[in-house]
Amino acid sequence: MLIFGMGNLGKSSLAARIANRMPKHQTVVAYERYDALAIFERLVAALPGSERAVWKRSWREQIASGGATLGDALEEMLEGPFDRKPILLIIDDLEQILKTPKPDQMATPVKDTPRMVIQKERTPAWAIALCRAVYAQGLSLRRTALVLAQMGVRISHVAVWYRILSFSNNWTMWNDSLPDTIVVDETRVKLDGRPCWI
Repeated sequence: MLIFGMGNLGKSSLAARIANRMPKHQTVVAYERYDALAIFERLVAALPGSERAVWKRSWREQIASGGATLGDALEEMLEGPFDRKPILLIIDDLEQILKTPKPDQMATPVKDTPRMVIQKERTPAWAIALCRAVYAQGLSLRRTALVLAQMGVRISHVAVWYRILSFSNNWTMWNDSLPDTIVVDETRVKLDGRPCWI
């Protein structure tokens, strides 16, 4: 949800009131720094203490060096610890990333900031299919992720596991002739409280 308006109208206060009315969600607030690493560190601080070191080891260096996106880490967090204990992520005063527009500009330009907020690219359908096929041949999750990395698709071993898990419950062998066109897409939904990929 985007709350926008002129200054001093109470946008941050409204966000705080929304957070107070969502007691089952842990509130995570990002402000002043909006780069991917800063937001990742705010998210890690919201994790249980026993899990923080693991997440830092798995993701911090990759996000800092540009080898992974915040979106990838956030996706795993939302399917893991934040699925058990949901969060409400508030990015406050985001207008600080905007430049002052020139009179002839139609859109307000964004300041140059390193690795801004969430940059998420969908995993290509062919890579998801390959991931499942390679894993089915006996490769480990990490080796499957390495195979994909060699083909230019960066995906963590945990993300591979989610792709395999979401598919394995519905696996059936196709014994008929193949159609001329196969279209593959993925969306995560909850059915009867269970996460499912369709």
